[in-house]
Amino acid sequence: MNVNEIIKYEYNLYFPAAKPYIKEKLLDSDTYKIYKWQVALRKEEYYLELQKNNKFFLPLAFFYRRRKNKLGRALGFDIPAGTIEPGLHIWHASPVVINPYAKIGKNVTIVGNLCVGSNKGNQAAARIGDNCIFGWGWGSYW
Repeated sequence: MNVNEIIKYEYNLYFPAAKPYIKEKLLDSDTYKIYKWQVALRKEEYYLELQKNNKFFLPLAFFYRRRKNKLGRALGFDIPAGTIEPGLHIWHASPVVINPYAKIGKNVTIVGNLCVGSNKGNQAAARIGDNCIFGWGWGSYW
């Protein structure tokens, strides 16, 4: 998938129809802010990949990293680029911290209040597969 396909796919996770997007944008809701954060994440990843072959793209990668980090501070997210495959859906604005060496699969839903860390140094971080739903308190619903 290219970056535009990923962004469109993830857009449909948050806004399955046009009306909810317009409403959420006008209300400046958390859902809208989370989606805007996610667009910045995907664009940062895209430009970081492009800059490997052409340093011209490095300022764009930094621009989107700054945008992502600014939105992330407001939402409580500390998620580095390149840790989560396409299909991410975050339900709530709440603390979510992911180790830069963690690898999380496709179509993952994060409920909120989550820390994916490491107990043996940075490079021994968790590996989480595809199609998972996780976050604080999620297990209590089963």
